Amino acid sequence: MPKREAFALARDVHPRAGMTLYTAVVFVHVASATFLVGGATSSPFVRRAMRRAGTVRELSAWADFMRQSSRANPAVAIALLATGLYLGTAGWWNSAWFVIAVAFWVLNGAWGARVLATEGAKIGAAAALLPDGPVPPALDQLRRSERMDLAASVMLGADATVMFSMIAKPSWPMALAVAGLGVGGAFALHAFRRRTAELAPAR
Repeated sequence: MPKREAFALARDVHPRAGMTLYTAVVFVHVASATFLVGGATSSPFVRRAMRRAGTVRELSAWADFMRQSSRANPAVAIALLATGLYLGTAGWWNSAWFVIAVAFWVLNGAWGARVLATEGAKIGAAAALLPDGPVPPALDQLRRSERMDLAASVMLGADATVMFSMIAKPSWPMALAVAGLGVGGAFALHAFRRRTAELAPAR
């Protein structure tokens, strides 16, 4: 649906709200998406810093940074979903990209809560119980969690897919292809990084 027709339909669906409310909802929606995508983009750099931390104090600081920087994510994610559902009343409910965007919202929420938040909390709790000094093997194993790395990669791939779909608004065949490319590419990138890390000591 062209943008002009979407705005016209929004006026019909929300006659009292008018375009002022619709525009405000669009702004909140895009701002929320940008905030979450920014967090997903910075996640690999934070994870790398955690793996390279030489002391317990340094690792604890990075774990705390990750926790603090993602504290607002649940509220922002809810705002993203709520505004997205509202915008869906402008005629997007049956659009392929809209359905996939909602599905990836659920996917990212599950990965974020079940993996990133849980594993990050384990690292922070374990580091808080230890005196400062070199990172011990048990804590080193926690910070090198493959589940965290995979979750971060998949979430970034899903975010890239949704952002592209929001702009291009593809039909079902293309939307499914883009979704497969985004998530599949994330898995492939994770496997490549893991293989590279395994071969690094032998070089």
